[in-house]
Amino acid sequence: MRIGLSVVLMLLAVLGEARGDARIRGRVVDRGGNPVVGAKVYWLQPPPPHLVPESVDAETNGQGEFEVMLKGPRTASEVANDGVLIHAEGYLLRGAKVLEFSAPANGASTAVELSEQSGVTIRVVDAEGHVLGGELVEPLLFTNPAGSKLPAGLVQSLGQISNANGEVRFPALTFQNLKSVRVVSQTFGNQEVSFYSPPEATVTIQLRQTGSVHVTFDAANGQIGKCKLLAFTDAPFTAVTVPTIPPRLRGAYAEFFDAPREFEIPALAEGSLRFQLSGCSTNESVLPHWPTRCDFKAGERKEFRVPLEKTVTIRGRVLEANQAPAVGADVYVYTRNAGGSILATSDKEGRYRVNVLQGPTSVTAMRNSKFGPAATGSTTTQETVVGEAGHEFPDLMMNSRSTSP
Repeated sequence: MRIGLSVVLMLLAVLGEARGDARIRGRVVDRGGNPVVGAKVYWLQPPPPHLVPESVDAETNGQGEFEVMLKGPRTASEVANDGVLIHAEGYLLRGAKVLEFSAPANGASTAVELSEQSGVTIRVVDAEGHVLGGELVEPLLFTNPAGSKLPAGLVQSLGQISNANGEVRFPALTFQNLKSVRVVSQTFGNQEVSFYSPPEATVTIQLRQTGSVHVTFDAANGQIGKCKLLAFTDAPFTAVTVPTIPPRLRGAYAEFFDAPREFEIPALAEGSLRFQLSGCSTNESVLPHWPTRCDFKAGERKEFRVPLEKTVTIRGRVLEANQAPAVGADVYVYTRNAGGSILATSDKEGRYRVNVLQGPTSVTAMRNSKFGPAATGSTTTQETVVGEAGHEFPDLMMNSRSTSP
């Protein structure tokens, strides 16, 4: 039987508010003090909406030591709430924050202990209940003190192929922390499952039947830049009482970059079909005007011609509670007709500008708190943007109210 694991960590080179490189370094050992070789350490970087976080990774050496360097410029308070994930074979995945790794005032080392593996089992079946072997199942969202989507490298490391009984086992995860997984199937496409309440140690995922989607873009007004384009389906939601809320299945989605003219999704789960985009720059000259949500049936093929419409510029200002400009606030601009959020940052005068489609648009400003998981934010402002001249949004006021980031 394996014993617990201690991780000795120290946060260095992020003292004060100076901007520059930051690093954490430490040593991974078992409870007997023996070094653990090959343990993975992932320092997560906060991603824009809908994107997978990037990570700066390290691996313990023959003495169980590691060092993770993060290139600046970021301040100590800005990295304090970054998530860190530690994965070693035979132990549960552990999440923490950079803030927790700071050396205490007495100079003692900070230790993080990993528990023995316990694990969960997932069983994959088709719409008729037949088991599906050979399907890739990947964990996506792991709630830890930093709460985040898992980075791509860790997803690939933890992913498992279902066996002849349609089952996969994740020894490093529990349903208290694992909140969503993705089944990647040639026949059924990508289907994501979110768990609204922790299920038993074994859960069955029943994949929905699929159809196909073909989208072409009308590029008469120009080409879109490097955005992430998504198509997905939600299953109809059945109102039930907690704690009997079943796993909720989100249909397959596809990602495309770099000025696409068309795309094909050969297998997309039936359900309520929507399109989104994310990761766009603030100065796109055109954006796709997606069709409204529509029903999508099994075996059906949907054809869409999506216009790329010219954008207009919205402007605004973010202020602190004392009316001073809010510098460096994250400004999330949701343009409904394009189906996605665009991230901007307020400048030294607290101002921002973003190109959006005409129509309903909402703007929210937010900044991570320096000391903990909370965030300071403003009330969301929503306006209808009309006309080629763009729109000046009302001032957004930052406050000290704790909100979810």
